[in-house]
Amino acid sequence: MSLELEGIHFMMPTPFDDDGKVDEASIGPLVEMAARAGCRGVVCLGVMGEAPRLSDVERNLMVERVVEAAKGHLPVTVGTTATGTEVAVQRSVEAQQMGADTVMVAPPPIGKQNLDALFEYYQAVTSGLEIPVVVQDYPQQSGVFMPPSFIARLH
Repeated sequence: MSLELEGIHFMMPTPFDDDGKVDEASIGPLVEMAARAGCRGVVCLGVMGEAPRLSDVERNLMVERVVEAAKGHLPVTVGTTATGTEVAVQRSVEAQQMGADTVMVAPPPIGKQNLDALFEYYQAVTSGLEIPVVVQDYPQQSGVFMPPSFIARLH
């Protein structure tokens, strides 16, 4: 499968069971639903994926199951945003090792807009990767405004 990032990519919710645990049995059907609906890929652990609620073990479980379900027919993007640079780097490398096709990283919350520091954050995340990084620009969630010129600089 060649990597295709055009088109609609399904922003997957993380399914939970009645006890509040990740519902593993629902992950495959969610991926299949996205494929049947014509989505060109799936994104897990984004804003809808409730990533901040998950432990590292649950995050890894989610990534493993999504990659397994999508293997060969849909590219998988994994949200690896973290408040600290080292954690974002670690999560991104782990996602790549687990079979993610891309990672999606939003800017970490910063008290004062500092685009040079933000640029260094993204440089650190990309430094150990062989897969693309999708820059998640969602200022309503992150509180960080990235002007188009900055996003062009990242490219």
